[in-house]
Amino acid sequence: MIRNLVGVLSTCAAALSLVPAESSAQDRGANPLLVKHRADCRLAAQILITPQPHTRRDWARGFIANCENEGPPAIVQEWRNVPSDTAAVVQLMRASTAIRDMRIYEQVRSVAVDRSRADVVRVGAMHVLDNYVDPHHAGWFMNRPPADGQVRRVYPANALAMHALYTNGPVPLVGSVRAPVLRLLQQIAATRGVEPVTVWYPAAALAKRLEYQVNR
Repeated sequence: MIRNLVGVLSTCAAALSLVPAESSAQDRGANPLLVKHRADCRLAAQILITPQPHTRRDWARGFIANCENEGPPAIVQEWRNVPSDTAAVVQLMRASTAIRDMRIYEQVRSVAVDRSRADVVRVGAMHVLDNYVDPHHAGWFMNRPPADGQVRRVYPANALAMHALYTNGPVPLVGSVRAPVLRLLQQIAATRGVEPVTVWYPAAALAKRLEYQVNR
């Protein structure tokens, strides 16, 4: 009897030892695209988090928008390092609006008010904040005052397309961010004596649009 029991236990142990390997093999066989996607997400995040130059950084900026888990930390880091290059900022804006995550939101808020950052980077951050309020709106990337000096609302007709459909990240936003974003834009717009026109005017134009939305 004891010999039989030992035999049964040995058989069970052998069978159990095969389960992880078989399951792993099945996963690889059944979801090759998913396996590649996860590997690409890890690679894109690694490229963006590492400050050293990389030949695939442009690819990483574009691909990271598809990575809801790896994306937010990498996007936050990229906002810290993104150069004052319009194309790079536009890529980062699109990634930031494809995934809604509190960490991204807090980072772009800090970038928008940081006077040590390039104007193009700060304005890009403002547009991401505007998109977090209304994902269906996309305004001019850079706004300058018209000849008459009047601040006008940003209209969707002349738009830089960003994501209207988005994925919530692991740390989703709680409630509406309309009021705090509007206050921040109004704050920047009010400092005309300090901020350059390439910063305060976009803030004023976006704030005017948000005010119009609230009051209509």
